[in-house]
Amino acid sequence: METVNSLPMERFAILQHKAGSLTNSTPINGDWIEINDFRRLVVLFTAGSSAGALNVSLILESATDAAGTSAQEVRNFAGGSILTNPVMLFSYSTDAQEGAVNRRFYRMLATGNTANATIGSLMLLGFDSHFSPASTRNATGVLISSSST
Repeated sequence: METVNSLPMERFAILQHKAGSLTNSTPINGDWIEINDFRRLVVLFTAGSSAGALNVSLILESATDAAGTSAQEVRNFAGGSILTNPVMLFSYSTDAQEGAVNRRFYRMLATGNTANATIGSLMLLGFDSHFSPASTRNATGVLISSSST
């Protein structure tokens, strides 16, 4: 899709949103979703209240189908302490996966390194759709204003 004359809301989609309690034994796991029509992905993590120090790693995995067959890690971002970095994000270009046969399914994960719990929110955003406004791929439950300004 041409980005020069597009509206900001047409350039990205909220593909998935997960929230929950995060510890070293309880990660926040996204579901496998197909994203073959996006050029770029962004994983965004926000931390809420915490019982203490917790270092968070954000992980992006790819697979050949929605069941996670042949899953492999494509990006791991050691974000650091939620006490100093309560908001973390990283981007990934899907161009790197174009040569990989059938690697169209992705999922996001957040993992912690201690038993201290935090309430966290994890979002997977898709940018720059190849074929149509990205906003047509928003996850169920995403509410978008219809205003064009």
